Amino acid sequence: MKCKKCGTENPSLKKCCTNCGAYLEGWTVNNVTREVGYRGGDGLFYESEEDYLTKVEQLKNNQPMIPYKTSRDYSRLKQLLNEGNEIVCFSLKSKECALAKKQTFCDGQNFGYNFGCFHIFDHDLEEATFEQLCELYDVEFIEPDK
Repeated sequence: MKCKKCGTENPSLKKCCTNCGAYLEGWTVNNVTREVGYRGGDGLFYESEEDYLTKVEQLKNNQPMIPYKTSRDYSRLKQLLNEGNEIVCFSLKSKECALAKKQTFCDGQNFGYNFGCFHIFDHDLEEATFEQLCELYDVEFIEPDK
């Protein structure tokens, strides 16, 4: 397999160039599954060259890799949590993702809601609404089945 970075010819089952260390791109055999497939320039194994090129185009065009739309409908989020659902949430201020859930007691304190990277306690809800606190933390979430 020829390295696209430096041009060195490498053995067909090598993952990285023996000369420059770059990931080798092309058809090969997956060393773990023994399946034939395409190793992309990112070092990952794809079913086809087309799958790899699609990913490259998505990255170039800044198209989202995750086919979900996020929501900021905090009343809906509160309803889902109160129904006992665990919801994937993103807090843009902390740049973290967490599974949000309603939790009643933890570490000796009464919880309202656990967002992983932050919590909304019962006493917080005395000073601001759930929706205001979600807005403060810049929360986005993925609705179930969307």
